[in-house]
Amino acid sequence: MTPRILIRMARRALFVSLIFTSGVSEAITINEVRISQPGIDTDNFWELAGVPNESLAGLSLLNISGEFDPGLINFVYDLDPLSIPADGHFLAHQTDASAEIVTGDDYFITPANFLLVSGFTGAAGDDIDTDNDGTPESIPWTSVIDGVFLINVNGLTDYPYGGSTPVGPDSILPIFTPAHVFRSPDGTGAWRVGFFNDLSLDTPGTANVPEPTTLLLMSLGLAGLGFARRHRLNARVDA
Repeated sequence: MTPRILIRMARRALFVSLIFTSGVSEAITINEVRISQPGIDTDNFWELAGVPNESLAGLSLLNISGEFDPGLINFVYDLDPLSIPADGHFLAHQTDASAEIVTGDDYFITPANFLLVSGFTGAAGDDIDTDNDGTPESIPWTSVIDGVFLINVNGLTDYPYGGSTPVGPDSILPIFTPAHVFRSPDGTGAWRVGFFNDLSLDTPGTANVPEPTTLLLMSLGLAGLGFARRHRLNARVDA
């Protein structure tokens, strides 16, 4: 079986899986994040997944330090006047003019928490953990909708905030946080670690592509279904 056929089968399987899983998730989730790439950072982004046209009223996306100056709110994005686009993916990109938000921001402040919260009353530059012990003295939001925490392994303590899900470290150099993380399956699945120097798994503003292992399993599964169908057809002819 050629690689082209495998890719075609995997894409068909992904399309089928999206049909059967559409409407399952009713919550807005953080779906994909990239914080760094080779050379000058120009492609950093974060992405939300949700129900098409769902309002983001009252929501904010926060970037909070988890190791250097833990508890410091680095970035705040007010999502109040916006909504999830018709394709179910909301993109905030460093430079892409087609994104719902063009941030112009470099997220290479690691380890860091990305929190989607409601009722935020603070501001960028606020420190919610002034004694740097991992326990906030103040919580300037009403509730946490979703959160992911990019971690590393360097002998220092990484502090998650808001119950964010730790993901990492980098699969090749554990002293670094992952440069890219994404959910698989798209929107509802577990977090997966991407790559620093390979952006082929990046899908800003569109459905996430399953990681290579999942692609292979899906392809093999479809191949098995095709074989079973052919076997049944042959059995009917022989009868």
